[in-house]
Amino acid sequence: AAVATPVSAMRGAAAVLALLGAAWGAVRLTAEDLTEETARAALGGDGMDVKSIDQADVQTVIERQWWKLAQEIVAKSHEAKVDLSSPVRSAVREIKNKADTLLRSLDPLAGKPKPVSPAFQWAQNSTHLILSVKFTARWNAPGALEAKDVKVNFTDSTFNFEGIGEHSNNKYTYTLNLDFFDRIVAEGCKWKAASVGKLDVTIQKKWARKWPRLLRNKKKKISNMHFWMELQDKLESTLANLGTASNSPFTCQDKGKVYCLPTDSCKAADDCASCAGKTTLNQESFQCVGLPTERGTVSFKDADMQAGTVGGTIKVSKAKVEHDVSHYAVYWGTAEKKLDSMPRIVDLPVTGQDIEWSLDKKTQIPEGATHFVVHTRNDLGEHETGSSAPVVDGVWPSGKATGISFDDRDGEQGEVSGTVTIQKAEDESRVTHYVLSWGKSKGAKVGKDAHISDVPVTGNAVTHYISVNTKPPKGAQYILAFSKNEHGELPEPIAVPLKDRVKPSSTVAKLSLQGGDITTGSLVLDRSMPLEKEGGDVKDYAVYWSTSPSGDCAVAQRKGYIGTLSESNQYTMAMTTQPRAPEEAKTVVVYARNDLGESSTCTSMKFEKPPPKPKEGEL
Repeated sequence: AAVATPVSAMRGAAAVLALLGAAWGAVRLTAEDLTEETARAALGGDGMDVKSIDQADVQTVIERQWWKLAQEIVAKSHEAKVDLSSPVRSAVREIKNKADTLLRSLDPLAGKPKPVSPAFQWAQNSTHLILSVKFTARWNAPGALEAKDVKVNFTDSTFNFEGIGEHSNNKYTYTLNLDFFDRIVAEGCKWKAASVGKLDVTIQKKWARKWPRLLRNKKKKISNMHFWMELQDKLESTLANLGTASNSPFTCQDKGKVYCLPTDSCKAADDCASCAGKTTLNQESFQCVGLPTERGTVSFKDADMQAGTVGGTIKVSKAKVEHDVSHYAVYWGTAEKKLDSMPRIVDLPVTGQDIEWSLDKKTQIPEGATHFVVHTRNDLGEHETGSSAPVVDGVWPSGKATGISFDDRDGEQGEVSGTVTIQKAEDESRVTHYVLSWGKSKGAKVGKDAHISDVPVTGNAVTHYISVNTKPPKGAQYILAFSKNEHGELPEPIAVPLKDRVKPSSTVAKLSLQGGDITTGSLVLDRSMPLEKEGGDVKDYAVYWSTSPSGDCAVAQRKGYIGTLSESNQYTMAMTTQPRAPEEAKTVVVYARNDLGESSTCTSMKFEKPPPKPKEGEL
């Protein structure tokens, strides 16, 4: 069998190589001492079969620069209709790259990345700056697809980025250093590699306000810095109620002064006494500082649902102005103040947004504690008064209903109607309502359309009427009743199967008159045929006179009720005991029936009226 085998010592005559090549099939040109002539022989010489040449051999021929042999192989590939474009282009590209590298090496600085300040664009909302950095010198120019050895650093006033990228066979060191107009929160800043060739940066402002510019020095110009107008248009609504800052600690520092936040102005270092509420000088931060001037608010909802313990989400709604707030301190307390005897529950750093924090379930409520209390604070201390929210111990309802029943009285396929009856829980002391829901199982609701009604407790069994033509949502198999109070629903409901009861849809049984005429014989219903098409739960059959000669089932054609055919009378009715047929009656019609109604179609039977009896004295 022909196998691909590497050529090892190729010092023999060209004829031997040709013979070996023909015997081996696809030949791999791996020997280092091959010449163009011996390689041609190894590939089959004049009789070379291009289809048997491995693509790696084609690349080897080109890489060894055996141009005459390479051209011969390409020419034969056209004749044999073999596509060699991939290995040929790959090998030529590799040679070209090596040649270009050699030419670049003539430059003594070749191989060293060139420094570039990358292009970027920026926008802002009330709490953050958003930057998009592109690995190129100009925003609209192509650049590196990625940056390696990325280094990103944030301080309270700067952003520094460095990374190495490659574009058009050149290496670049991208460096961007930004000195911001105002303070930022380094811990709240994030960055990530974005779409090809870009870096996304989100920078948290120290104070929620609108910046007049990005950089500290308004005279500094960066040629590749762009305002991100498209994004800014989307963010403008977050700045609608905010004034534009005029100064910052950095701009005041550059003037040899300190910053007064309440008036957004620069003051002499010895003039903090005139900065309302911020009368203490902090030389290190170049600010007049003081205690927080605004309070936040707090709320809590217990999710623990066990008596005597709490756990759930404490929500702190941020102060209207957070410029001088660094944290929200949460304590146990009363409606008026925190309990000094109890340690702080949590210290939440300002984020510029409302904050939610999870209190562990089964947390014991300390003696004397009736509220959660939150104080705004900074490095100088806390606001003297806090805001409070009551600690409401949420507890599950005391028990579930002891029974539930429902009987569909609608009669139509796919629709239900009727009264749901709920038997009260043994202990209703912590139950305010029973929540009726459609269920996909005995313990689970169907989804967003599950709710039927909240039924208030009365101390007795309660009911709810489901209106006519109600269509249960898809997947509903049960009606569920959950016990509920102001804290939530008991997870385990009581359930009743949802049975869609229908009236008969049609009448299949056949009617006949036996043993006489319509006045002397008997109506007999034959139910020996398959009756599945009648549908519903057929209880009996209603029999009427009809004026329709064709047996039309329309109610308007009925001329009087005759009686009932059922199992109790063996589906037979003696007409001698029934009212005589009305003069205009032409047929007898029969409808399948149950407690929900009659079928919409019927079985009919024509009859001939007997001649009238002669009057007395007439022949």
